[in-house]
Formats: sequence, structure tokens, C-alpha cells
Amino acid sequence: MRKLKIYLLMIFLPIVGYAQQEDVTEVLFVGNSFTFFWNMPQLVEAMAKDQGIPLITSQSTVGGSNLEQHYKGEKGTETNKILENGKFDYVILQDHSSSTIETPERFEEYSQKMTDLVKSRGAEPIFFMTWGYKSNPLMLGEISNKYSEMGKRLQVKTIPVGEIFTKAMHLRPDLEMYFDDKHPSPDGSYLVALIFYKYLTGRSVDALPNRLTTKDAEGENIYLSFVTSENGNFFRQLVEEFQMETLKISN
Repeated sequence: MRKLKIYLLMIFLPIVGYAQQEDVTEVLFVGNSFTFFWNMPQLVEAMAKDQGIPLITSQSTVGGSNLEQHYKGEKGTETNKILENGKFDYVILQDHSSSTIETPERFEEYSQKMTDLVKSRGAEPIFFMTWGYKSNPLMLGEISNKYSEMGKRLQVKTIPVGEIFTKAMHLRPDLEMYFDDKHPSPDGSYLVALIFYKYLTGRSVDALPNRLTTKDAEGENIYLSFVTSENGNFFRQLVEEFQMETLKISN
């Protein structure tokens, strides 16, 4: 009888697993190194896994790419193919860091086209507002304005990542939020991941750990991030206290 129970359990376990996967939230990040630096999409998934939340992240990212190139399949991007072959709940759209300032017409045109493409695939597009460069923090004003305008015009939610990123620097000037003049440091990417986790799940970030891991093909741990307890506490409090009502959390 015990053997029969074990046999039946082995039969039905895969069925239960498939049923559970129906509730998984699938997210595609589209962008460039501002998105993929320090494993940011994987950090979001690891945060969700740590809290027992079924969320899977994928990415279509190529260094230096913009939304026009993603739309046209240039510079080695394969976003169209990924959207065609996948089934995503959300698609996070991040344009080149200087597009809103140097090529605003292109930003507007391909924000519209990518939004339409994502919606045609049955997913919800979301804009990822980036930050200014370390050498020119004044960039944020134009970046923020353009993303906000496009979000309102296209009725697409915009995550004010750049504004929260910049507020962290103002409150804690001792923090090194940049890896170089443009890209986030490991601490910076941890903060960005917290912001997306908060938005995508609607959950508090207070219980998230400072050290996050995933598994390699052999089941061994890969350490994705290390932040100090002081910095981790600060980042989590900042995300919780920021004007999160403006994010219109969907879950």
C-alpha cells in the first residue's frame, strides 16, 4: 500500500506543478546595460522566490541599444522573436539613457511602436524611467518629464526608478550608486531591483535579504548580490516610503 501511495504521488506531482505554474507572473525586461548590470532582472526573480512569490523574469537586452533597434531587430536584438514565442504578463521598456534628450522624436515614435507591439502580444507595457549620469545629474529632469509625458499620452504606467535612485544619493551622499559615469553599482542595481519587486508584486520589501542567490545548472548557489545591512535597510525603507501611490500597484 505504501508503494502504491508513493507511485500515485509521483504521477500527480507533475500535474500539481503545472497547475501551480498557471499563476506565475512572467516579466520581460527590454533594454540595455542600464537593465542588465549586476543581474538586475535575476535579482527581482530571486527576491520573489525568497518570499515564495511565483514570478519569472526574462530579458532582451543588448548593450547600448535603443527601442528603435529592439523594434527593428537591429544590433543583435531579438525582442520581436521573444515576444512572439513567449507569453508575458508585463514587458518593461527601457530606452537608451540619452534618447529623451538627444533624440526625443525617436523616443516618442518607438515608445509608441513598442507599446503597440507589446499590447498586440497580450502583455502590459511599463516604462522604466532611468537616471542621469554621475557627471550630469541634471539630465534627470528631462528624462523624468519625457517618460511621464509618454506614459500619460499612451496610458502606460511609468516606474520612476531614476527619481528614487537620485533621492537615495541626496539622502546618503556617502553611498556609491554608480559603477562608472552611467551604470549602477551593485548597491544601485539592488535598489532598482527592489523598486521593480515592489511594483510587480505589491508586497512590502521589508523582509527581503541583503544577500540574494540563484542556482546554476548543477544546483550550486550563485551569489547575485551583497549589500551591507545598513545600506539594505536604507534602500528598503526608501522604497517603502517613496510616493508609491504614484506607481498604481496592480497586484
